[in-house]
Amino acid sequence: MANDEWFKREKRNKEIVIRLRHEHLKKAVFVLMILALVGIIVAQHYELIPTVSKINKTEKNHTEKTSEVVGPIENKTTEVKVTEQNKTTVINETKAANTTNISKTTSKTEEKTWPITGEITFTIDKVNYTLKSGDFAVINSITYTIINQKKDFTPVIKGYFYDDSDDPDYVEETIELEELEAGKSLIKTSSIHISYDEINKTKTLKLVLEDDEENTLKIAKKEGKFN
Repeated sequence: MANDEWFKREKRNKEIVIRLRHEHLKKAVFVLMILALVGIIVAQHYELIPTVSKINKTEKNHTEKTSEVVGPIENKTTEVKVTEQNKTTVINETKAANTTNISKTTSKTEEKTWPITGEITFTIDKVNYTLKSGDFAVINSITYTIINQKKDFTPVIKGYFYDDSDDPDYVEETIELEELEAGKSLIKTSSIHISYDEINKTKTLKLVLEDDEENTLKIAKKEGKFN
């Protein structure tokens, strides 16, 4: 009886030791890795976790949306027609980043080559003006044409505007252009600012075309009532 009790105590006090061989441990780790990979593949198939391609696509979409928001603001050009006393003038405005600026210069150089004859043609094609009040107005821009059949030169245009009570030799505006080659022509619009009153009087707009040595090459005039 005493031996039975001693045997039971000894059995309880014994430690359980499990011994694993190195080969068995490697096999167990390999099996666990395989099971983990299978689990990831199944989870991606059922979209439980995102795939790499899906993550890249999401990042690409986010980048495209961001670039659309912070991209450059394009300039928009509109034409505003001002009508007063049955007279209409056209003002070109350029809007960019909540600012408005009057267009200063537009030009078109003709590709046609003119024969060299020693002549220069200079004409006033259009005058844009705005009526400010009952007897006050402002010339905003002029459009003109130069046909150079003489020599290479850098055009300088001096503008005069007067009536019979003004000084006809007073220069209102000076316009400097880039070099114009012989045999070439251009059509150009330049912004100017000439204010005047007594709009019902006959007035003269005179443009004097010079070269860079102040030699007068041609004179163009437009007379009438600018009202």
